[in-house]
Amino acid sequence: MTIEMIPLTKLKPSTDNPRKVFDDASIAGLALSIKTDGLLQNIVAAKPKGRKRIYHIISGERRYRALKLLVDQGDLPNDLSVPVDVRVDVTADDALRIATVENIQREDLSPLEEADAIAVLVDAGGSMDEISAQTGLSLSTIKRRIALLELSDMSINALQQEQITLAQAEAISLGNHKQQSSALLEVIHGWCSSVDDIKKQIV
Repeated sequence: MTIEMIPLTKLKPSTDNPRKVFDDASIAGLALSIKTDGLLQNIVAAKPKGRKRIYHIISGERRYRALKLLVDQGDLPNDLSVPVDVRVDVTADDALRIATVENIQREDLSPLEEADAIAVLVDAGGSMDEISAQTGLSLSTIKRRIALLELSDMSINALQQEQITLAQAEAISLGNHKQQSSALLEVIHGWCSSVDDIKKQIV
């Protein structure tokens, strides 16, 4: 691990970040915290290859966005440099694993983002026990999140729009997509709301 002072303009977010949604209010709150107490946790980035000298962020995109907001607001100088944990010879799989574990450990990913993140770790060959140890999630939580990957697009949208609860979504995920559609309509219309009733209808 090497800590280097890197210009903020030389940092670039990764397109592979497991976190896809960034809440503006949350970023503003983090910016205020950084303005008051400073950057308490370093950004992690991969050492650049080639002539462009751009450091791709492995973890810490929220911190990067908050710092950029402070620069844009005039609270920090345009030529700001920040301490960065620079990782050498990091493979794409390593970078994705580090970013995934950090995002899950922060405990503010949505359940669907957690599910996608856990799927990445599984695809990388991680066992349930290893994923539990890395993320701090219980085995039962990991299994419930993985179940969300079986949701139909309609069910995913309903969960994102808060038309159904997480517990209801987990129950709905037990069925195939046709069964999910039927159960989803009953839940949305208020004909069936309890988790047990949803499971009975599907099973």
